Amino acid sequence: MAEIVKLNEKIQSKKHKVRKSKNKEYQSYELESIVNHKTENNMYLFLVKWKNYPDSYNSWLTIDKFNEKSMLSQYIKDNNLGIL
Repeated sequence: MAEIVKLNEKIQSKKHKVRKSKNKEYQSYELESIVNHKTENNMYLFLVKWKNYPDSYNSWLTIDKFNEKSMLSQYIKDNNLGIL
């Protein structure tokens, strides 16, 4: 979660999309690819590369943080993770 907050602070001026819902704004950033994965505290974490940002902005996300799961599903299948 800290990585997401840190990413949002770093790139708030480079928003890809903004969604509004019930008086709240949600920033969504476009993924370029899933670079790696690991398990921590019995949870999978996925290292993601953000489109139009350098690798220094890559961050770890849990499954529930993905808005669009097609890239995640393909990564899981390609790496034989057996989840989802």
